[in-house]
Amino acid sequence: MNEECDALKNTHKTTTSNHCTSFDELLKRISNLRQSQLTFDKGFEVISNHERKWCKLFADFIAGNAYCNAKNCASHSDDMLWYVSVQQVSRDFCVGQEDGQLQVYRRQSPNKPVLNDPSINWEETVCLNLILQQLDFQITCAVCIKTSPQNLQILRRNCQRVYPSPSKRRMDSKGECEEITYPKIYFAIDDFEQIFSDVVVRDGECVCVELVAKDRCKNCEAVIFLGSIRYEVLKQAYDARTSFSWQWAQKFITPNQRRREFVRMRGPHGKGYAEMAVMRLPNCGSETPLSEKSLNFEVLGQCGVRRMSDTNLSHYPQRLMVTSGLSDGHNVSRGRRWQSETDTLNQYREVEASSIDDGMDFYVGP
Repeated sequence: MNEECDALKNTHKTTTSNHCTSFDELLKRISNLRQSQLTFDKGFEVISNHERKWCKLFADFIAGNAYCNAKNCASHSDDMLWYVSVQQVSRDFCVGQEDGQLQVYRRQSPNKPVLNDPSINWEETVCLNLILQQLDFQITCAVCIKTSPQNLQILRRNCQRVYPSPSKRRMDSKGECEEITYPKIYFAIDDFEQIFSDVVVRDGECVCVELVAKDRCKNCEAVIFLGSIRYEVLKQAYDARTSFSWQWAQKFITPNQRRREFVRMRGPHGKGYAEMAVMRLPNCGSETPLSEKSLNFEVLGQCGVRRMSDTNLSHYPQRLMVTSGLSDGHNVSRGRRWQSETDTLNQYREVEASSIDDGMDFYVGP
């Protein structure tokens, strides 16, 4: 085994404080390593292979605690280690090993891959474990109103801690098996109906979603998703989803089930997206049904049935309740091409979010 991947034996003196400098040191080394492996030759961008150096980072900062100087370090509290397999590209440029791209083992497992294993992508392995184990994430969903051209006032907001996952499952069919989505990272909220029950948006208001990442010592933080969507755009997407199957769905309406539509809010400049569950509040008019049985709207959308005009219902008040589950579409590794998002448009309605800090100051209302 190469000595370069052995964890250092000389560690810093352990302190009783919970503050650990290993996370800051890891970020600095990742930044330096990525800068050193990226060079330019005759106008071309050349990425050097530094897998052994990435393996050393994994051994020192992820699998080991050589640079940890805290007695109870939260960065190494997770017992699981994630490994990303190297994807093989065939002559037809088809990527293989899709099913076994991710491996997970306990820290003490004798079956986990050995250091310098050529079948492991050590750069992505370091970054994935950093995201899953050493960062905390918080989502804030707020209902705001624009009080002046330069001011946006928060009316209601809800903050929740969320957990990253390299897998997902459909939120409208709970209980089904999950699908591996790596390199896309998802932040799901299973009980979103109860958590965001107070997030009610009305005409003239907008919904703002923010996802913040923090280190365990709360020394640094960064906003990785930030977007807003106006009520008018949200309602238009909500109504468009049901207009195809209105008359046929009326036959299945039951009073004990509230109808719920999922809308995807694409982040500004295509950076990530937030998937929202939209429901109409009771006693708010009869433009669309409040409840129905579980239906496959992908099949209903192919029937071509149009609902009656809404012109005779314009006098009813319009209010929607929005619950949010955030998904981060960032690629953990550079240079990887993602699958097109257009194949999901028939599944959930998707709208483009706007930036909330574009031309206005942000302040908290009373």
